[in-house]
Parts: sequence; structure tokens; C-alpha cells
Amino acid sequence: PNVDEGDKNVVSPTAVVLMVRRARQLLGRFSSTTGGHDAMVDVQTNSRSGRKFFVFECTRYMIDPGADRYDGASVTCSDTHSRILSSMKGLSSAEHVERLDAGGENIIPFDVDSWSEAAAAEFLSMFYLYQLLIYYVWFWFSYLIVAAFLGCIVVGSGLLNIYISRLNQRTIAQLTAYSTECTAIRDQQDTVCGSDQLVPGDVVLIKGEGWTLPCDLCLVVGSAVCDESGLTGESMPVRKIALPAPETDNDPLYDPEHRDAKHTLFAGTKVLQSG
Repeated sequence: PNVDEGDKNVVSPTAVVLMVRRARQLLGRFSSTTGGHDAMVDVQTNSRSGRKFFVFECTRYMIDPGADRYDGASVTCSDTHSRILSSMKGLSSAEHVERLDAGGENIIPFDVDSWSEAAAAEFLSMFYLYQLLIYYVWFWFSYLIVAAFLGCIVVGSGLLNIYISRLNQRTIAQLTAYSTECTAIRDQQDTVCGSDQLVPGDVVLIKGEGWTLPCDLCLVVGSAVCDESGLTGESMPVRKIALPAPETDNDPLYDPEHRDAKHTLFAGTKVLQSG
């Protein structure tokens, strides 16, 4: 359901904003719906476990036919220093399959619109239909030259928008289609796999010499030097050290963005040296 974000977006609402809010409240009393938005999504079947799921707004939901319900998929990971360090043996094959079913592959799914989809999204909007209907009326009343000239401008600008939009989509698709070979510990053995098969909790061997990281990682053994210029703009390499063992009874939560940033390798950055 939709959430009224008016109070968050407008600090000092004007009289017009207050009037629109009041009108929405009055109309809501005569409406039988609860508000919100919907979308048609495909129900998919996992090839490994046979479980059915669907993805809505970048969130995976697992379907339970027996209970006639669906729940958001989740993966429980180690969240403290001691638990992270105690999980250095890696996952078993069964745990890997279970987490891969729940979280899906380590990819950013992005599809480029076809020419027909892009044209439909561009020209079937109410603004374009309004403009074209006006020019059709001008054609009817024999304003042929003016209507044809303005109509060509509208169609040409729409085609240019479609071309620029698909060009940007192809650039994004190239950035999100990154895949590399990784060495993960499964069943206490080194296993070579694609980066799309990594799941939360995997123990991965860090490579050097400009290896682009396929995901966020916590450094538990050794050290590394990373180039984070694409992430922070800092041109100087950043040294990363292993996560320290907790002192006495104090076992802090893992904080990758602030306190433990020096122990964290971020996706998209490059590892210049590791040891």
C-alpha cells in the first residue's frame, strides 16, 4: 500500500498542498479500495529445489503452497566479530544450495527494452496522445503544413528520446553484467565457481593484480590494498586489514560502513595487492 509521504517531503506545506491532502481524504472515504499499487509478476520455479517464487520490486518472495501464503526470502548470516571469525571454514554444499534458493544468484538483473517496448512507453503516454490529437484536428481543418511540421517535431523528438534511453540502458547493462571466477571454500575444500554463484556466508580467496570484487566481503585473514577511487573518488590506494578477534566479553556487531570499513572490501572496487 502507498504511504503518505507528504509530511516527509514538504516541511512547510502551502495552502494548495493542504487543499490537495484534504481532497484525497474526502475521496478516500467514498472509495472501497485500500490504496497502493500493483504489478503483474511471473511465478518462477527454482530448478534446484522446485520451490516457487516471484520477484517484486527487487525482493524475492517464496511461495508456500501448503499454507497458501508467501514470505520474503531471507538469509541469516553471522553478525558479530566472533561469529564471523568462527565461520571461516566456509559453507557446506547443502547450505550453499539453501542460501542460493533463498537469495538467488549474485547478479543485478537488468534487461534492455526492445524497440517496440521503448516506443510504446514513449508514444502511448497521455502527453503525446494529447499533442497528436491536436495535430489531427489541424489536419482535418486543412492546416496541413503547420500540422505536418509540428507533428514531425514531436515524432522526431520521441524517436531521439527512445534512442538515448536505449543507449543509457545498454551502458547500464554492460556495467551490471560483470562476472568473474572465484575460489570459495565449500565442504572445507577449495571450489572454483562463477561469481554469480556466491551466497552470503561464503569464504572467498582474494585475488590481487586489479581483480574487481564481485560483492562486499569482510577480510578475515591477511591484508589487501584496494583502489576505491570509483567508489569514493580517493585516488590513493586504501590498505585493508583482517577483522580482529573481540577482546574479553565485548563482541561488537559488524559495522561495514563505519567502524569496520578498514576490514571491508566493497563490490566494484579493485584489489591491487593481497597477501
